[in-house]
Amino acid sequence: CKIRHSATTMKIRLSFVVIGVLVEAALAFTDLYPNEEPPDEIESLAFDSENPRDEPEGQAIFRKDAAAEWCVPKQTCKEANGFCIKDSSSCTGSIIEEGCTGKDCVCCVNDNNCPNGFYRVGTECFKVFQQLAGWDEARHKCQRHGWELAEPEDMSALAKFIYDNVSYNYFWIGGRGVGGSFKYVSGQSIQDDAPWGIGSDGNKDDLSHCLILRSTNTTYTTTLTSYDCYKRYHFICEPGCPEGFIRSADKCFKVVTRSQNWEDSERNCYAEGLQIAEPEDPKSLAKMLYNGIGGQTYRSRYWLGARGGRIDGSTIAWNSGEPVPNPYPINNTWHSNYPRYNTSSYCLQMYTYYYEQGPMYELSCTSSYYSLCELSCPSGFFHIGNQCYKAYSSSASSWTEAREMCNHAHLTLAEPLDPFAVADYLFTVTGHHNYWLGGKGDGSKFRWSSGEIISVNWASWHPGHPGNMVGMDYCLRLAPEYRTTPLMSTTCSTQLYPLCQ
Repeated sequence: CKIRHSATTMKIRLSFVVIGVLVEAALAFTDLYPNEEPPDEIESLAFDSENPRDEPEGQAIFRKDAAAEWCVPKQTCKEANGFCIKDSSSCTGSIIEEGCTGKDCVCCVNDNNCPNGFYRVGTECFKVFQQLAGWDEARHKCQRHGWELAEPEDMSALAKFIYDNVSYNYFWIGGRGVGGSFKYVSGQSIQDDAPWGIGSDGNKDDLSHCLILRSTNTTYTTTLTSYDCYKRYHFICEPGCPEGFIRSADKCFKVVTRSQNWEDSERNCYAEGLQIAEPEDPKSLAKMLYNGIGGQTYRSRYWLGARGGRIDGSTIAWNSGEPVPNPYPINNTWHSNYPRYNTSSYCLQMYTYYYEQGPMYELSCTSSYYSLCELSCPSGFFHIGNQCYKAYSSSASSWTEAREMCNHAHLTLAEPLDPFAVADYLFTVTGHHNYWLGGKGDGSKFRWSSGEIISVNWASWHPGHPGNMVGMDYCLRLAPEYRTTPLMSTTCSTQLYPLCQ
């Protein structure tokens, strides 16, 4: 019995030694072969280069704390329109300490000009989804909210942020192989200096290879790889831009290829409901335009929204009132020896050809160049399509009171062009809150506050609505929980939340 017991003990000890070696091999494998897909299980770590293993769907890779991988918001966090985060130092807004479940999780309430529920990383806004999906399905889920799969300008910074605050894992972002290169869905090519894993850039000619951002590599210098688009991973969205716009950082820009002087360019942007562009990072924007988007390159000069002599009669400032920094925080943004005029006769221009040496100049405001317009929603708003909305989720009121609240803020009750997209966004962000819209019965039909008739055949009406509920005491309600049919007719005295635009 003693001999058998000793043999058994030796086997057990030997088993633990073998397991320990295998675990060490697993960690070493991740560092030595960053280009391969994560292994199924520890016992499958005998690497076969011809038959790489797939990641087990729904399983995180080398989690810091498997039990607390995902922080889940409590009701207090949801009501405050906050989001959960592990590293409280990464929250630029206010913190609700007990607002989330999960180890070391706190609720961060946005004060960072990102939509509610989004993280700010540098100048960009991102929303991380815990769900698993193939690349096309993930993109569709983003688009349903008016967003797009992420196109991060600083992949290493995003990977580090996710590693510190969300989990170790693999996430779809918005790029795939097309015609010999990887391109974002916007058409922008992935540059050679992207943080690729060693040998992991996949098949660039194959549409079945899509881009993965890995937050498992602690150096963040080899965070990008490509996998089979049909595999299911988590995914990252960012606020989308309407068709005809390009995204840079957290803003949407429209290229105007009509030569005009600066003032006419400014008026042209305003006429389209936009403003002349004030990019946070003109250097990155110039590089993006020069290298091309969707097969189109933009190698020219473009007016931006700043003019000289605006502060103390000399300093060049943006239309928004802020001085244009000099020196600029990002090296080589101003071209050599600029700015140098600082009078109101000179306006700010960006020459994409010099994106490396410094793309910003001052030139005579009367000269004719192309221009850039910007779609920009104020802080605290979200945009769907080309409209900006503000949801007041803390003060329910009657329809008349809601209208007055919007008017007091120099806004109007919302008249969404796409109620489905707005409802889908609000359901994700605020849950089951219902909102007043700017529509009201006139005794025979519904009209927007602008006077336009709301068709009874509109597909967004909830079944049975408006029916006979078109009297002057009935107003238009948005019920996000019904997603595809969110419009309802409700008595105007009902207590709902204002949705302004």
